[in-house]
Amino acid sequence: MSTEIGFYNYDIYRLDRSTQTSLHSRCGGVFIAIRNNRHSKLIKIENNNLEILFSLIKISNLTIIIGSAYIPNNTKHTQHKIGRA
Repeated sequence: MSTEIGFYNYDIYRLDRSTQTSLHSRCGGVFIAIRNNRHSKLIKIENNNLEILFSLIKISNLTIIIGSAYIPNNTKHTQHKIGRA
């Protein structure tokens, strides 16, 4: 899968655009590319309303969480709730 978008030696976590998150049915979405010499895994988020991904990366004794999100221009900031702390 990573080779089709030109990334070699990377783990790709990808969420393609869907009709649940957009009025458009093709192109778009979000992805995270992490060198495959790093330990990483996808963090599953149960939200069908947003194009959003999170990944956990372990580097030496550090644990890092990174995210990628697309929020359309016409979305109000109060329209979506990801979760509660």
